[in-house]
Amino acid sequence: MDYSNQEDLVDQTFDKAKSLILPSENNNYKSKILQSNVLLYCVTAILVIKIFTILISIDLPSNIFFADITKSTLESFVNQTRESVGLKPLVTNDKLTQAAQLKAQNMVQNNYFDHVSPTGIKPWFWFSQAGYKFNYAGENLAVGFYDSLEVYNAWLNSPSHKANIINPHYTDVGTAVVSGFEGNAIIVVQEFGSQLPAKIIAKKTSTKPVAVSVKQKPIAKVAPVQPAKPSTVATKTTPAESTTKNNDEQVLSQSVSSQESIVAPTNTITNNLHSKIMNSVLYNYNTWLQDIIYGISSIVIGILLVLIFSNFNIHFKKQLVVRAVLIMVLLSAATLLNKEVIISLIPHQIVI
Repeated sequence: MDYSNQEDLVDQTFDKAKSLILPSENNNYKSKILQSNVLLYCVTAILVIKIFTILISIDLPSNIFFADITKSTLESFVNQTRESVGLKPLVTNDKLTQAAQLKAQNMVQNNYFDHVSPTGIKPWFWFSQAGYKFNYAGENLAVGFYDSLEVYNAWLNSPSHKANIINPHYTDVGTAVVSGFEGNAIIVVQEFGSQLPAKIIAKKTSTKPVAVSVKQKPIAKVAPVQPAKPSTVATKTTPAESTTKNNDEQVLSQSVSSQESIVAPTNTITNNLHSKIMNSVLYNYNTWLQDIIYGISSIVIGILLVLIFSNFNIHFKKQLVVRAVLIMVLLSAATLLNKEVIISLIPHQIVI
């Protein structure tokens, strides 16, 4: 094997690449890749693609698989908050998840957003239908969101919602995210609870309905929020529901410490395999796109440094520097752009 020929081939390839990318005496200080409009078009296309993929991801919660990711995220946020105040994390309970799913579907099917349905069905009946015998129970609702963090910040900023999140009596949590409310809005139901001890369940022969008063206030637009100060939590024997409002939000949460039973139909929703595949492709694609951005940025920064420290025609040098800076601005925008930025620019309304 002729190693000298191979080395010559490598050297020639390296010299050609260097001549194509870096301005030097050998190419009359011309960076062909920087001067070409192809690079500028590619960078612009990357920025457009980044915006497009983010816009697609904002609509993903309407899909059941992506909604499951949202549920996991919301429950993770809850446990992070509880651990930060010294409370035990909640355990995801299948029965509570089913109760949340039933409640969310009922609101979508009957077109209402409230703890109590227009026909008087209270939240705790869904617990009973799912077979969850509770000692303590609570419910948080949200509708019209684009992002899990947006919902959770709104909940955390509301004393009544936060009271459910940091209630020391709760041990379990279940969450449902369903689309189709008043068109294609996303509705969220998060149920909290702790189960009755087995001995108490065995002795319990009947239950009495618990009256719950609901006060509605006008819906208001929610702006980005900061975590609220801790507030008092519901006690064991007092049913509670509160609707509070500041300048930017409406609150809708409820908790109770007893149960009632009403029969209603149930529906089950399964994950869609196609959605899983699309999810994998989307997230991998975003990673690949970010790697491409970093790669091009590294090349352009290298060219820019060479231009700055090179000594050649000032007018021609300025043209290349301006083009390099323009490309870096576009790449920086593509790098810094994320879902939170896009969501903040989209006019929308969230109600909790």
